[in-house]
Amino acid sequence: MNPSIPPRNGSAWLAWSALLCVSIYLSGCSTFSDWRSSSTRSAPPTTPSDRFLLPPEGTDVVGMVQIATARHEDTLSDIARRYDLGYEEIVAANPGMDPWLPGEGTQVVLPTQFVLPDAPREGLVLNLAAMRLFYYPLPGADEPPRLITHPIGIGREGWRTP
Repeated sequence: MNPSIPPRNGSAWLAWSALLCVSIYLSGCSTFSDWRSSSTRSAPPTTPSDRFLLPPEGTDVVGMVQIATARHEDTLSDIARRYDLGYEEIVAANPGMDPWLPGEGTQVVLPTQFVLPDAPREGLVLNLAAMRLFYYPLPGADEPPRLITHPIGIGREGWRTP
């Protein structure tokens, strides 16, 4: 008989087996709850920030400013990408905030209100000052006029190209 292995007699063996099963079960539950909570977290609901109904002539503002809550792993660049914003836009809207580590639970301002460029509202309009592209697609039959906007960025550092 091996002295390091306890003898298999009745209640002692059953107690050790039950303790082992409960320990495995409880440790699995705690890791499962951590995994479940981190994987089911999603971005807070917001209104779309890239598609709008075209406002009537004389109205030059579309959208509204929104607030998002940063998650632990988020950077301002991640949040900007998630909400179709440019890096410069989101950094300017959140002065003093660390763009690489805003921190979990931090309220981040989303600049999703846009001033339309002073240009004809048709086709593509590139607004270099705002670093945004505005697209006015032709409306279909029985469709209201729409506007789609996206951020643009500098193609290469030091170049003046969008």
